[in-house]
This record gives sequence, C-alpha cells and structure tokens, in this order.
Amino acid sequence: QDRVRIVNAAVSNSGRQLELALCPGCSAGWVKTLEKPNFAYQTLGMTSSVRLDDLVDEDVLVLKVDVEGYEHEVLQSSERLSAEHEVSVVLVEVKPDADPWMGWWISTMMNK
Repeated sequence: QDRVRIVNAAVSNSGRQLELALCPGCSAGWVKTLEKPNFAYQTLGMTSSVRLDDLVDEDVLVLKVDVEGYEHEVLQSSERLSAEHEVSVVLVEVKPDADPWMGWWISTMMNK
C-alpha cells in the first residue's frame, strides 16, 4: 500500500478557473494566480482549481501546503477533511502578520 501521495494541483477555496502567471524575476517555476496581481508577469495559461476536500477523503499523516501566501484559501477548502478526519501534522509557512483565521484553523486541528 502506498504511504505517500503527492498531489500536484491548483487548490483553492472554490473550484474555479484560474489564470496562472510566471514572475520573471522570481525563482524558476514560481507561479501565482492573477487574482492578486502585484508584479509584472508572463501569462502561462488557465487551469481549474479544486478544493482540498475534493482531493482528500481520509486521515492524513502530513499535510504540506506551500502556496506563497494563499494558505488561507487552501485551508478554507478543507472543511470536511478537518471535521471528519485526523490530520496529524500540518506544514505551512505563514508570515507573522497572517490573518487570525490561520491560527484558529491550526488550533482547531490540534485540539481534535
């Protein structure tokens, strides 16, 4: 049985079409949606986003989210996952001024 599942998907708090862009001065392969454009960008194309709840319907040992400032939107899409399943370890990078919702979500998961 596979113990590791890597999911390469555009995850958001709602399934919708997203325009993806490459930041010319950023690291190779760094991609950001254009919903919050704050840089000169090169359009790469369109992709569909999915909710985390649509991807995962089981207990999770490690959930790693690395989405350059969109952690809130990704974790918002995990309502069923956080209510019905155990997530043992959550790895996210958040800025010190991140919104309070992130702290609430993490404490909710830790107190299950």
